Amino acid sequence: MNPILKMTEWLDNEKKLGSLHPDRMVLATTSQDCIAHSRIIAIRDISDKGILFFTQRGSRKVTELHHTPHVSMTLWLPMANLCARPLYRRNNVEY
Repeated sequence: MNPILKMTEWLDNEKKLGSLHPDRMVLATTSQDCIAHSRIIAIRDISDKGILFFTQRGSRKVTELHHTPHVSMTLWLPMANLCARPLYRRNNVEY
C-alpha cells in the first residue's frame, strides 16, 4: 500500500476517534556535526507529493534540513493506540 495513503487513513481515523491534534508528529533532524534534534510539528497537507509541514524561516530545523535532508518522523496516535514511522522517501522542497 502507498505509505501516504496509509498515513492519511491513520490520521483520519485518529480524528474520528476524537483526537484534539491528529495533525501532529515528531520530526527529527541532525545538525552538521551529527547532533539529533526532535520537535513536534504540525502537518499542513499530505498528498502524493509528500508531507507538507509548517516551520519558521531561519529556524534551526530549516538550517538542518538544508545541510542534512535526511529526517525521521514519528506519528503518535493515542486514540488508536498506534505509534508509526512513515517510511517514505522524497526530496525536501522549499515552498
